[in-house]
Amino acid sequence: MEMIRSEFLEIIKTNIHKNDYHLTLVNGGQNPEYSYCIGLTEKFGFELIIAGGFISLENNESIFRYVYQQLQSGSHV
Repeated sequence: MEMIRSEFLEIIKTNIHKNDYHLTLVNGGQNPEYSYCIGLTEKFGFELIIAGGFISLENNESIFRYVYQQLQSGSHV
């Protein structure tokens, strides 16, 4: 079943509202090539891109969440 554009946009908006960002994995599967976020420009003035092969999707999301939390707390990354 193919997701229609409005459904995808609603998922993005929900994630931004809930988490302050929406994370997109490019060339998904078990080892994404890179990931990027949508929604942090208003808060930090920039978005994040994480490049590289990851052990798993969960690992990728964990790394992104750590970087986000460090930025949010004002720490250097």
